[in-house]
Parts: sequence; structure tokens; C-alpha cells
Amino acid sequence: MNFYNILRLWRGRIPRPLKFLGLWCMHVSGRRLIGVYLDPVLGCNLRCRMCYFSDSEKRRQMHGSMTEEQLSRCGKAFFHRALKLQIGCGAEPTLSAGLENVVRSGKEAGVPYISLTTNGLLLATGRIALDALVKAGLDEITLSMHGTSR
Repeated sequence: MNFYNILRLWRGRIPRPLKFLGLWCMHVSGRRLIGVYLDPVLGCNLRCRMCYFSDSEKRRQMHGSMTEEQLSRCGKAFFHRALKLQIGCGAEPTLSAGLENVVRSGKEAGVPYISLTTNGLLLATGRIALDALVKAGLDEITLSMHGTSR
């Protein structure tokens, strides 16, 4: 049983000061301790009724994408400490042109687990090369099935 599994077993039972001491020790010893949740694009290619992207006013407020330089800086700042990299949290990550580079830079930084959450539409049309993402180091794909019918 490794250190991270022990922490998981004791979740909710460890006093707060002891948690902070443990986090500090992990930081000082260079252990991975964070999860990075990243939306490289703030947009979606579907308009599911329950989603904020279906509201035209919200869609006007929430738009844009990270540049290659921003993605690179984000990776350099966080990936070396990440236990998990989750790409796609509330938007559609396959709209990002640099998706393969994000996965590759995560694996190069030693992130043990990289996951992608997508509606799968651009994967199904072939606009995103799934095999290239897997070769870059993608470990998991989660398909969000909210927009399958009216």
C-alpha cells in the first residue's frame, strides 16, 4: 500500500493541522499531490438544454481559448506536481487545436494519469485523431452523453 492510498483511507479523519503538515512534507519531498483540471477552450459544439452553453447570453460571456504559450506555461507550472490531469471539465476540449500537445506535455512531465472528457462529436467525425492522443499518452476518455436527443 503506497502513501496516497493510506491518505485516501484516512480522508475526513485527519485533523487539519496534520493535513497541512503532510502537504508541506509532500511538497518539500517533491511528491505529486494535486489534480489539474483544465479547459483549454471555453466553448462547446453542442447546445444541450441543461448546459450554460445553451444560453446565448452566457455563451457571449464565456468564450475563448488558451494559446499554445498559455498552455505551455500552465504545464510548466503545474504538471510536475500533478497526480492526474483532467482535460475537459465544463467545456468541449476537442475544440482546442493544441489538445495533443497538452497530453504530450503532461506525459513528458510525468503525470501518471491523463483523462479527457468530451461529447465525442469531433472524435466521431475524424477531426480529432484519437490514435494520436493515445500515442501522446492519453489514459482515459470519458464520453459525456447529455446532448444525444432533443
